[in-house]
Amino acid sequence: MARGKGEGPIRRGQLISPFGVGAMTVLSDGISVVCAGLDAWFDDNSERDEFRVDESRLSRMLHIDHFMLPPDFRRPRKGQEVPNAGLTVPFLRFPQWHFCPRCRRLERFALWNKGIIACRECRAKGRRSNMVQVRFVAMCTHGHLQDFPWSEWVHHSAEPECSGTLRYTAGSGASLGAIRVTCDACGQSRSLQGIMHSTRDRLSTQLTDTLDSAGERYLCEGRRPWLGDAAAEECEQPLYGALRGASNVHYSDVKSAIFLPRSNRERLDELIELLASEANVGHARLVADDRLEVRHLRLLLRGALSSYADGEIRCACQAAADAELAESVGGRDATCEIDESTIRKEELEVMCEEHDEPELRTSVLGSSAYGTPIAGFFAATSLVSRLRETRVLSGFSRVFPTSELTPQERISKLRLRHPRTGRSWLPAQVVYGEGILLQLDGERVREWESRQPVAERFALMRENIERAGKRALIDGPTRSARYVLVHTLAHLLMNGLALECGYGSAALRERIYVSSDAGAEMASLLIYTAAGDSEGTMGGLVRMGKPGSLEGIIRQALASACWCSADPVCMEAALRGGQGPGSCNLAACHNCALVPETACEVFNSYLDRGFLVGDGQNEGLGYFEQVVELGTSD
Repeated sequence: MARGKGEGPIRRGQLISPFGVGAMTVLSDGISVVCAGLDAWFDDNSERDEFRVDESRLSRMLHIDHFMLPPDFRRPRKGQEVPNAGLTVPFLRFPQWHFCPRCRRLERFALWNKGIIACRECRAKGRRSNMVQVRFVAMCTHGHLQDFPWSEWVHHSAEPECSGTLRYTAGSGASLGAIRVTCDACGQSRSLQGIMHSTRDRLSTQLTDTLDSAGERYLCEGRRPWLGDAAAEECEQPLYGALRGASNVHYSDVKSAIFLPRSNRERLDELIELLASEANVGHARLVADDRLEVRHLRLLLRGALSSYADGEIRCACQAAADAELAESVGGRDATCEIDESTIRKEELEVMCEEHDEPELRTSVLGSSAYGTPIAGFFAATSLVSRLRETRVLSGFSRVFPTSELTPQERISKLRLRHPRTGRSWLPAQVVYGEGILLQLDGERVREWESRQPVAERFALMRENIERAGKRALIDGPTRSARYVLVHTLAHLLMNGLALECGYGSAALRERIYVSSDAGAEMASLLIYTAAGDSEGTMGGLVRMGKPGSLEGIIRQALASACWCSADPVCMEAALRGGQGPGSCNLAACHNCALVPETACEVFNSYLDRGFLVGDGQNEGLGYFEQVVELGTSD
């Protein structure tokens, strides 16, 4: 558990998502707080080595030196040495505006205030009443967050001259129109009607509206309360109003990778790459010249060499000191870029082989080991009885799940000061679990993609995807029909497995491996569970993937795809503009193909049952049409 500034522990995994840096939560005493930036997570006296996590592929993709587990709270014990005792993750009070339920007075307090705050006005009158934080905040698409502009809103001005006491009153209605803010000094009063209309950024365009004319636009102030009062930066984005607990106030940007066993050569390559970096090559040269001992180098690099022997370190230091050898690390460029598709390709290749490592155990079965519908439609199945996943918080977005900011700009939102060379890190969580990897038959998938009904139906979806991408409602890149096929199958299987394998639906996750690039084609899916507790080691998922069990799961999933309780409306959604986030789903709704959002990689988008079983009108549309027809005739 990680503990904040109030009485309310938070699980370490929740500090990656959903309560990571810049996100709000409510402590047990009812105080709403925002998680502070990474600068404040560790102090200079912390022994950080025990929290360090290394995942080289994610480090290269994110341009980060290493990762750190969120610190867990430990109480000091008398007579015992407890490392990192009392270490906490700080949280700051937000929203800063409060109101009194008795006299309705609005007042702003500092980020650093702790505990319950009494109303000064009521106390002066001999009454007792505690201040309550307001429910509304304001934000922009660049990730900034600020208090709702109460004075500006009620005075219809971006720079109000009146500074009178404000009163927050709520009428009997259930709408925002029943909530009014009134100024004692000038008598101005205004309701909150329409402040959360996200498609019109009403908070910016109409904050200064008067009854007879439209005023100036009130834009974002660039505030970052999770980094302190002085952390504001320039911003000219429109403001959006929101409830402080709304889901669109904070979307965590989480990157992940599954551990892959490394060969001895790869270990040495990574070590040389580390020591040949600008921050470490000077120390490596000293070790190569026998002017610095290896044990001293270990101390300087603070745990980065813990998995290497002294002999390996000396050899790597000699290689790093040689400029020519350092430029040709194992025959590959040490500075080459790596993206998420490369990470997925490497994972798929490794999990399609037999492994018996402490952190990756796989068993590969060909399609011939199974009956219908696996034989002929799938190439192979891997039963992953043990896997390790590293999840990293690499930023966040607000208002919409996507942002026009670059990955490095998102990362910069997590801290106030740029870290020193060689000391950059991001918070991470390491979890263990099990899974089933299914590979669709590549030749059959290519033939299915070439069918005219498939191309025509995906054209309807592509138009919606491109339109939603322009509105920042989805994650941007245009998907393929192949992706929709694999993704929808993953959702249907997760819903089926949740009923059979003993895991809750929220405990299962998907990992989609899809590419149409020549030489790197993929059409596979991994359904796995990876949790921070014992739920990741039950073994029920792998048992359901064995011959004799998996066929029934897939048949049942396809049968459920043939008819949804919302049909014919659900299946006809393709002809009526689509459904779901940004209308990027066709035949897919909560009754048939959606899963908990924590289980899906793309917020329940890019789904269509028609690609699996057809729509009953266009022959050849469904990849598994033959299986469905066979099941019906039987």
